This record gives sequence, C-alpha cells and structure tokens, in this order.
Amino acid sequence: MKTNSRQQGFTLLELMISLALGMILIAAAYGIYISQHRGLEKIEKFSAGAQSARLTIEQVTRELRMAGFGVVKGETFTEAKKYALTFRGDVDADIAGTLAATATAGDTSIRVDLNDSRDTIDRGDYLFINGGGNVEFVPVVATGDIVNLDGEPDTVNLGAALANSYPADSTLVRTIETVQFAVSFPSGVLQRNHVLQADGLKDMEFHYFKEGGVEMEPDAVNGLSQLERAAIRQIEIRLRTGGQGDPEHNYSQVVELRNMGNRPFKADTCAPNPPTNVTVSDRGTCGHFTLTWSPPTANACDGSALTDLSGYKISYGAASGDYYSPSYNVSDEILTSMQVEDIRLQSGSTYYLKMQSYDASFNESSATTEISFNLQDTTPPNAPTEVDATAGVGSVALTWTPSTSVDVKGYRVYRAESASVPLTADHRIADENTLSEAATGFIDTTAQSCLTYYYAVTAVDCANEGPGSAEAHGDGDGDAEDAPTAHQTNTTAIESPATPPAVPTPFQAIGRDRAVDFIWTNPADRDFAGVLVRYSTINYPANINDGEELDAFGGTAGAVMRQTQSNLINGTRYYYSAFAYDRCGNYAERVTASAIPSQNSPVIQITAPASGLTVTTGQMGFSAKAYDPDQSGISMPPSFDTDNGKGIYSVNFYVTPSPGTLQLPRYEYIKEYCGFGGDSDPCPAGDVTQWCDGIYSLYAVATDDEGAQTASPYISVAIRNGGLYVDSTVTAAVSGTYNNEVTFGIENNSSSSLTITKMTLTWDKPLARLATVQIPDGTTVWENTSTPAASGEEVTFSLFGQPSVSANTKKTVRVKFVQMQTTLSQSASAGATVIQVASTSGFAAGETIYLTSGSTVAAASILSVGSGQLTLTSGLTTAFGYGSTVSHRQNATDVQMSGADLRATFEYQKVIFIGRVCLSDQAAINLSRAPEITNAQQDKPTENTAMSTVPSQIHVDNYRTVPVHVGVTDNGASGISSVKAYYYVDHSYLTVAPETGYTNVAMSYSATNTRWEVTLPYQSSTRVWVYYLATDNNSQTDRDPTSGAYVYDYVTDTTPPACPLGLVATMIAKKQIDLSWIASTDGDIAGYNIYRNKDCGSYSKVYTLVQDSNPNVTGVQYSDTSSSLDTSKYCHGYYICAVDLQGNVSASCQSYTASAGDCPCP
Repeated sequence: MKTNSRQQGFTLLELMISLALGMILIAAAYGIYISQHRGLEKIEKFSAGAQSARLTIEQVTRELRMAGFGVVKGETFTEAKKYALTFRGDVDADIAGTLAATATAGDTSIRVDLNDSRDTIDRGDYLFINGGGNVEFVPVVATGDIVNLDGEPDTVNLGAALANSYPADSTLVRTIETVQFAVSFPSGVLQRNHVLQADGLKDMEFHYFKEGGVEMEPDAVNGLSQLERAAIRQIEIRLRTGGQGDPEHNYSQVVELRNMGNRPFKADTCAPNPPTNVTVSDRGTCGHFTLTWSPPTANACDGSALTDLSGYKISYGAASGDYYSPSYNVSDEILTSMQVEDIRLQSGSTYYLKMQSYDASFNESSATTEISFNLQDTTPPNAPTEVDATAGVGSVALTWTPSTSVDVKGYRVYRAESASVPLTADHRIADENTLSEAATGFIDTTAQSCLTYYYAVTAVDCANEGPGSAEAHGDGDGDAEDAPTAHQTNTTAIESPATPPAVPTPFQAIGRDRAVDFIWTNPADRDFAGVLVRYSTINYPANINDGEELDAFGGTAGAVMRQTQSNLINGTRYYYSAFAYDRCGNYAERVTASAIPSQNSPVIQITAPASGLTVTTGQMGFSAKAYDPDQSGISMPPSFDTDNGKGIYSVNFYVTPSPGTLQLPRYEYIKEYCGFGGDSDPCPAGDVTQWCDGIYSLYAVATDDEGAQTASPYISVAIRNGGLYVDSTVTAAVSGTYNNEVTFGIENNSSSSLTITKMTLTWDKPLARLATVQIPDGTTVWENTSTPAASGEEVTFSLFGQPSVSANTKKTVRVKFVQMQTTLSQSASAGATVIQVASTSGFAAGETIYLTSGSTVAAASILSVGSGQLTLTSGLTTAFGYGSTVSHRQNATDVQMSGADLRATFEYQKVIFIGRVCLSDQAAINLSRAPEITNAQQDKPTENTAMSTVPSQIHVDNYRTVPVHVGVTDNGASGISSVKAYYYVDHSYLTVAPETGYTNVAMSYSATNTRWEVTLPYQSSTRVWVYYLATDNNSQTDRDPTSGAYVYDYVTDTTPPACPLGLVATMIAKKQIDLSWIASTDGDIAGYNIYRNKDCGSYSKVYTLVQDSNPNVTGVQYSDTSSSLDTSKYCHGYYICAVDLQGNVSASCQSYTASAGDCPCP
C-alpha cells in the first residue's frame, strides 16, 4: 500500500467532495438494488408465464377430450364463443360406483359408497344412472348439501325425482360435470367454473371445426348457434404469453372431440373384453414408463362385436395387488400406447400393473393378468443453461434457463471462491428440496459481502445428478471478464451499512537488537482481509494515511500473527498503530504499541504452558527463562538452559484479561521463574479452577540488572473449567397469545455454584422492549413495565434477587416483551387532531395507534409524523392527560418475537467471596420464523382488488358475497396448520378498526391458485372489517394487517345483473318443455323471470323469481307444464331475465332465446 502525505484535518472543499462521493455511492447502491429487483422480476415473470401456459394447455385439453362422454340427454356444448365455452361430460372419472341400496321411482336421493377423501360432486353436476334396463341423466340438488357423508353408504341428494326404479349392486352411477372455461382481458386470466385457473396470458382463443375440418366462426355476442354447437368435432386452443417488452411465446393444441356426433347411447350392461398384449417399455426415465396394448374387439358377455369402446383404466403400484388410487385414465379408445407420468415412480423399484377397458355405458372389463416391471434410470439430466447473476445487499440472485431433460426433479446450486466450482456437498448451498423442476432462479442470502463467488447449477432427476452448468461470476463493474454477461454479471454481494471489523488484539511490540517483533491475533470477522501496520518515531499514527507504512499483513481470521521490522536504530522508540480492514475496505479503529530496539536488552521466553493449550483439569503450569546477553560469563552462544537467570533482576508474570483471583501479576526474583510461585524446577502448577472460562493471553517481562526490559511473546491459553451456557437440550420456544414470551434453558456445567448478576439481550425487532425476566420460569428477578429495556440495554439484578445456579444444574429463563410505546408530553382534549408525544421514534403515517389511560382506550390513525407530535386523520373521541401511553396496539403484550435474532449474555459471580465476575459466551436463541401473510386481495368490486385499511375507499354492491384470498409464506418450513379470516360487520361505520367482536372462518388452500381462499357472506348497507391470521405447525402466527384491519363498504346496487346465457328448450312431451340455462355471472341472483310466446308472437311472463319451492324449478332448470302448451300444434319461444337481491332485472335478454315444438316461423 502506498503512503500518502500526512493530513491533520478536512477542509470545506474536502468535505464537499466527500458528500458528493457519498451521493454517488448511494446512487450506485440504488442502481444495484434496481438491477437485482429487475432480475427477480424476470425470474418471477418467466416462471409465471411458463407455468400458466403449461397448466392451461394441459387442463383444457384433458377435460375437452371428455366433452360429451356420458351425456345422454340435452346438449354437450351449451356455449361456444371465441373466449369462452361451456360443456358437459365425465371429465374426471372420479366416481364410478354402484347403487348401495335399491332406488324407487320418485326418490330424490340415492345411496352410493363414495371415497370420502377423493370423490367430489359439485353444483351443476349430473348423475348418469344405468341399471335394470333403464338409463337416467339426473341433476344433483342445486341448494343445500349435495352429499351426506355421515355413515356408510353415502347419500347423494338429487335435483329431480327419479323417473325409474333401479336395483342395488348392479346399477352403475357416474358423475357428469358441467365445465366452463372463460378468458378475460386485459387481465389475461383463465377461469374454470369462475375459479382462477391460470394468469399471465397475453391472448387465448377457442376455434371450432366441424366435419372435414371446416372452421365455424362464432358470433361476437352469442357465439355458435345450437345447431353449430352440435356439429363441433374439433377445437383448437391458441394461446400466447409474454409481450410488453418480454419475448412472446405461442402455443397451439387441437383437441379431437371423439364423443361428439358418433356415439348414440344405448342401454348396455355387457362389459367389453380386456386389452391384450400389455407390455411396458421405456423404463429408463424417472417418473415415466410407456405402456402398449392391443385393443379388445368383442364384448365379454356374448362375444358380439365391440362397437362402443371408450377407454382404459391403468392400475399400478409398488406392491402386488396394491395399486395407487385413482387409476390412470386413458380416455381415448383409439390409442394403443400411453406414456404414464407419475412422480411416485422411482428408479430401482419394481412396480405391478394391470389394465381394464370400458365402453360408452361405463361397463368395465375384467382386469388383465398382473405384470411387473423395474424402472432403472441411469441417464443424468442435461445441465441448465444461461446461468446469470445480479448482486444485492448481502445476497446474490441467480437465474437460469431450465434443463431440457423431461424427468428433472429439481436443481442444485454450488458456490466457490474460485473457478472450477467443486460439485460436492460442502459447496452445495441449495438443492432439489427447495428448487423444484419449475425453478428458474435462486437467491443466495448467505453470500459474504465484497467477495466475488463462482456459481454452478446442476439438474437432478430421481436417481442422477447432471453435469454442472457454465459458471457465473463477476463484479458487474464493467470488467469484461464477467461471465456470462460481460460488464453485467455480478456475484459480489454488497455490504450495507458499512461495518468495519474488530480490532486486532492484543497488539504487542517487543524490541531487540535493531529490530522489533510484533504479535497479535486477527479479528474473527468472516470478511476480515488484513491488518495494516503504520509507524512513526514521533507519535502513534492517527489514521491509515499517517506515519509510514510498515506493511499490510493478510492471514486468516482469528489467527495469531508474528512479524518483525528489521534494520532499526537501537535506543530509538518506535510507535506503531495497527488497523484491521475487511474485504469491503472498511477499517477498524487503531490499536497501538511501542518498543525500543536495544542490543543490551534481556532475552526471555515462556517455557510453560504451550501456546494453544486448552486447560480442562483446573491446573496449569506457568514458567519462564531469561538471561542478559551482555553479562560476563555468558555462554557463547547463550543458552536458556545454562544461562537462565544471569544478569536478570526480576521476571514479572501477567495475564489478560485478569482472572480476578489475586494470583497475577506476580514478581519473581529467583531464577526458577514460576508464575504461580515456588522455587522448584520444574515449577509447580497453579490452581485455575476459579478462573472464568475463556481465552487468556499470558506473557512475562524480564528486567536486567541495568534496568532494561523485554516482554515475551503472548501465549494463548483456553480455560475450560465449566460455566454458564445455554442448555442445548432445551428448545427455544415462542409462546403467549401474541408471541411476546421467549423461553430457553441455561446450565452451569462447572463444579462451583454461580450467581447471576446481570443479563444483556439483543434482538432485531425494533418495536419490542424487554419488560420481565424470570429465572427460573415463574420467579421474577427483574421487571420494569413503565420503562422497559431496549435491545442491548444491560439489565442488573438486585443484590437480594440475584438468581443462583448450583453446580451441574439447569434452569429455565423466560423473558417477556412489550410493545415500544411513548407518552403524551401534553394533555390532549377530545376532538384534538394533533397530539404532543415524548418520542415519535417507531411511528409512521398510516399506522393505527392506541391512547391509554387506566381503563380508557381510544384508537386513532396517524396522518403524518412531525417533530415531537403526531397528526391524526380524525379527532380524538375522548380527552387524555399528560403521561397517557401511546402505543401501536391496544394490548401492550401484542408483540411478535417469532423469527427474531435473539442473543443473550450473562454476567455471573463464580467465587462469591472474591466477587469474581464472569461473562458467558453470547448465546443465539434460535427462534423459528413465523409465517408471513402477503398479497391480501378481494374479488369484489373487481377481481384481485388489493384490500385497503382506509375506510370508504372500497365499495361493494349490496348482497354480494366477497371472495378474499391471501398468500402465505411458510418461513419456518414446518407447514401451515391454518389460515383464518376474521370479519366484523360494522353498522356504526367506525373510522378505526374495532379490537374485538370478529367472526372467524377457515380459509382453504388452492393448489391451482397457490393461495388461501374463502368467500365472506354478503351484507347490505354496512361496513365490514377484515384481518387474517396464519398459524404454522410450530404454533407461530402472523396477523395481516399487523394492527387494525382491512375494510370495505356495502352500497346500494343499481346495476342490473348479467343475462343468463345458453338457454336450451327441449320438448319432452306434448305439454312439457324443459328449459336449462347458464346462471347469471352476478353473485347476488335471487331468481329469474321466464317469458314465453306462441308461434313467434309477443312474449308474456310465465314465472317470476324461480325458487326451489316450485316443484318444476331446480336452480338453472325449469319444466314448463302449462295446460296452454301444445307442442304438436305450436312453436313456443322463451327468454329469461335474471333478478338480483335488490330487485334489479337484467336487460335486453330477449336476444338470447330458445324454442321448441312445431316451429315453421323463423
């Protein structure tokens, strides 16, 4: 390092330059933050877009292939538009059972054995019932419980009475689902039955084709007509993602509708034969195998030709006869091979398989003979590509392009400080347990600041790890060596704020002939880089530019260093300053030492103990030898053994830090220089059982008979007699209603009783204050609720309340925290909008605060924070006097300590009569992090509306239910046990969220939407407050918002509901026409008005507000049996309007009509 000219101060110009440089550094740091933030956005957007496209194509294709399957009455497609379609079919094959009890004509329920954990029946579903020569297609009940699972068999409630009777055991029951896919823009979301299915879509369209591949163009409003819908044979799904600066990706999938137009249903109870020639191949890939077979050609019951083969069921599992549930469904009878994908299929395992075929009447064949096969994956996956990095504060964000291998299970990330990163466990920082096959990025939060790393990423499947990717490294400062992106790739984490290392200690200088020897211990900081030593013959150098530079010495953190400066002038005193520095260029404060080189100085060395010794027996030798080289009669060359004591007046023994036992320092004048006294050689050992545990530095100073002195080098010794430690067998826990109490254990593993005098706790929760300490749990040894202690503040136990811990025993420590609070510095009158407070630290605009005086509590919301005052959004409801408390929560113990970085240090007396005070090692109390609630949204008035804590900001129409949803991050990795929404119906229109009186409802996790969801009940002309509480399996909780609640207001609805669509009129008999339609999309529908005409004449209302009390009406179906009907003579037309709970009627619904009967008119 170069030496600059000495500077004694800073000029105004220099200060201005420093400020400018500081602003430049801040701007650079902000630029780095923005760069990393954009890199993270890139990860999220890429992953979200790819996942949305994959899920969309897979789900829509799979379910469309089953359109029409099992539909024996009415239309398959009831809606076919460019951006929406609705169809019916057995899309999931989840329920395939038989009647468990005989059903009689007129029954409105049937008994079926269901798999309670797997089988589902939803609103809008139909039941296909085939038995006793009869077939029915019956809707399930539209309101109330669809299925009663109490007891076995289960009861399924029907939406219409059975027309026929069916025998038990031989009657087949299947579910036929109604499915609607609808795309909305510009939001770019796909919904399935009004539930979010995928997002991030730039465009998605449905294209319809009839026989011969002729495309049919849907009307912009009505879509395809009823006749056109019946002619659909193919549907092409066109999907596009990206755009707006991101690359666009286009996807297309053509779906063959094999159940449309060519499968007239017949009442059939004859099962087909099973497939033959079942063979498993392609067994070398994890989670995959390929199955081939020959299809059956005849029915099993009579050998007749099989004309209605519909598909296959594949059953397989890891044990013979014990198969995974549900079976793998092949819904295309044309196929003779299928690649089965299942993450449960592991390499090196044997699996057992059988197949069945089924026909259009759901008759299933007998099973094929079971076969077995072994999966053996020996092919590693390809490496991911385009690994790049962006640095942030204390972190590095990686991105990559996924491996092209089809069986990737996840990814592993490796890190090193040099090129050629070893792909070994000790260099692995993330693996497939956290990085799934969908991962395209990772944030390394353990990166050390200012250290440039090299990263490599591998892909893994169920049995193999692939090769490493091209390595990413760089500092992003324009160096062309940055890889893979020159001048940009940055794997060098930033330090903020700048934190210098500890000082080197002890720093010692020892003079000898024309030289000075140095010894010190490097600081233990993990980013330590070196120690700069500067010197002068005038005074100690004041800074890193003062004096002359001796050198900058490296070495490892915590190492003992020895260096020498030679060619000095004897008799001159040299002043030395040592400055430790880290990789980021931060310098510690100086430490100093001086020495005088001398040709005539005595020579001394410590002969016991050896440096680095750990003493566990309580006995330690301490001795030295010395001689004066200018004495007559000295040996040539001198020897410690033969010349010990010659010319030496005394040897003084020292230890640092002082053990406080009155043993040292010690002065010895006889040549058997023994640090603990005595005149024998070797010296007797000293008793160190009363020393505190720790690291001690020993040294000795020799004085010759001419008064010259020399100090020996330091000897480092560890004393381990036992002391106070955190008990590793006691798990730290967070408990209490608001997670304000922390419990941990301490143990005394020494042979002496210990008395604890002080305790210091530090934590990283800025609003938390320490109020109570109990040792043991239940015995309060310190408490201060009026002025609780801040982080790092020393707590002293009173003389008569000092807790003791007997030898080799353990005790429990419980500490209780309260919220940071302040007090009113002036009284505040009712209606006041500005309050004067003792401190504004920790308060911010938008927060809810609570003023408390005795039992009087008032809530207020902060508008702004000034000097010594808080401005409120509205006036106080009551007056408060000087000294009243002001806090963030009404309950002072409502403070979240889960996830805190909590550290404890104790001072204790080991030998009471001497008053020896020991300091325990600082102990980190590991508190598992609580879950975190994010992204609270409500789907009214519009989908994905961000919830607000500001009253009167969000309005919802009266009588609308409000779907709400949140994301929850499982920080503790223990699993989320519950998420609940708490809501309060406020008819008084409070301006601050109430504290109590909330009703809670459990939220359900949606794997499709990766969020927790629930629908809050509708209200009318009121205000609703909502907050959320998530609890993990460690009983850790998170509340959102942390105080107060979200809020929305119900207002009068004057908007007519949307028209019901997809009206179908089916002639059943001369005097019966059945109507069905798709429900209005509004959430507050009370019913429907039904209008009818005759022979294309004017319409008249025939029924108002459809309710279940009318036996002819069930949900979105109506059976018109009016005596005025005569389908043999007249054409009867219909249209329907929706009516909401406010009485608003949908308009212009006459555009959506249907007719039945003898219809010669257009």
